[in-house]
Amino acid sequence: MGYIKNENGIKLWDITINGNFSVAGEKRINDSSFSGKVVVTGDFIIVQSGLTKFPSSVSVSGKVIIAENDVKSLVDDCIKVCQHDKNLWFIYNKGGNNFLIRNYFTEEIENYKEND
Repeated sequence: MGYIKNENGIKLWDITINGNFSVAGEKRINDSSFSGKVVVTGDFIIVQSGLTKFPSSVSVSGKVIIAENDVKSLVDDCIKVCQHDKNLWFIYNKGGNNFLIRNYFTEEIENYKEND
């Protein structure tokens, strides 16, 4: 069980990830950055740089992707807006895939711990 923490170390969500997963600063996460098939059975895949689709190496069961910034092209697909811990989150469905896109703050991603 891992979790995402904000800049104050406050636990935001529990996540469970089965397989290999990586978050690397500003690096775009795509097929080449995964070292094996990823099956997500918890809450989130965490990506940056505005990913627009699930990588082929990732399998998700009823969950969402978190991507950072640049949400203008997805505004028409917005199905829910919510606020949590000083962040405004936009939840979308595009091509049958759910996206949870945040408009600012990156500490949660940077402080992600896979096992803690």
